[in-house]
This record gives sequence, C-alpha cells and structure tokens, in this order.
Amino acid sequence: MIIRLLPILALLSASWPQEKAPKINTRLRPLAFLVGQWEGPGEMPGMGKVADEYRYEFVQNGNFLRHEYTMNAGTMKWTDTGMIGYNVELKKLVGFTFGGDGTIGRSTAVETEAKDTWTFEGKSAGFSPTKNWRVTLTKVDEDTFTAKTTVLTGEKELAMPAMTYKRKK
Repeated sequence: MIIRLLPILALLSASWPQEKAPKINTRLRPLAFLVGQWEGPGEMPGMGKVADEYRYEFVQNGNFLRHEYTMNAGTMKWTDTGMIGYNVELKKLVGFTFGGDGTIGRSTAVETEAKDTWTFEGKSAGFSPTKNWRVTLTKVDEDTFTAKTTVLTGEKELAMPAMTYKRKK
C-alpha cells in the first residue's frame, strides 16, 4: 500500500512550498530569544541542589519551538523533549512535552498582562505525580530568563522556587 502512495505523495509534496531557511511563525517570534543553550543551577524542595539545562531551536520551517531539557539532582536525572506551537483554532500558543519516563504533558498559554512573560497551564498523563501545573517564563534580558513552576492540587497551589537560566556561551 505504501509503495502505491509514494508517487502520489511525491506529486503532492512537489506542489507544497519548500523554504530554504526556516521562517519563524509570527506568533512564536517573541520567543525567539530562547534559541540556544541555557543552564540554571538552583534548589528544589526535597531535592536539594539541581542543575538544569535547556536547548531551544526552531523546527518544521519555524512553525514550532522545540526544547531538550535535562535536570540533574544528585543521583536523579530527568529529561524531556517538548514543542511549542500556535493553535490556529484556539488562537493560543500550545505546548506538548514528552518525559523520559513516558509522561506526556499538554499545555495552553493563558493571557498575561506582564511584558515578556508567557504562562502555560497544563496537565500531565503518565507516571508523574504532578498532574496539573502552571509554568511562567519571563524574559529578563537576551541572556537571562526565569521559569516558575506551580503545581496545582485541587484548591491548593505549591509554588516551586523560580529558576534563573543564563545563556550558555
């Protein structure tokens, strides 16, 4: 069946516009400062010192912002991969994250009045005990941003300390 579809797919793809260099989706342009590598040492309740690393890049002709994340806390290591894109039906930024343990997170941007700040509220499915959460990213300058995670449990909120990330040079 796939062999029969190959000529059709070739014809269709020939009519699709092919861009040589990624052109950033205008809805993602404010997040372009994130492209590159970041590191952020800090502390997490119950875990002690942590060392976080992010790597951001635009993919799929600039329509998505992908991240690779690693957190080291003592002997524990967490990794995940995620993407942010613009959902034309919701008219909002949305995110998907795929954790190293099989957890899948889905989030939607919520409106914020703060300049250079993006807040995503999400839910996770899988092994993670953190099911409902909010992450707020704030651009401090071209080489610094903060991320604050809040875990939502019913009517209670558990705010983690904000982490500060510096561009890796």
